[in-house]
Amino acid sequence: MTENPTVQAAFEKYYTLIYRVCLVWLKNPADAEDAASDTFLRLLSDRKPFESDEHLKAWLLVTARNV
Repeated sequence: MTENPTVQAAFEKYYTLIYRVCLVWLKNPADAEDAASDTFLRLLSDRKPFESDEHLKAWLLVTARNV
């Protein structure tokens, strides 16, 4: 698999936020880690272009909720 700098940058910037949101919803650290990781795996496989940083952040939050 090739490296995707957009996904890497998003991971570094938003992982903590996505993990915390998942933890609030799931109330289990292991499940929250799995959900947060799955959210970023979906970002990696989706390859969707985002209009802005806020659009990416919103997509991540909605995807984490759906996971």
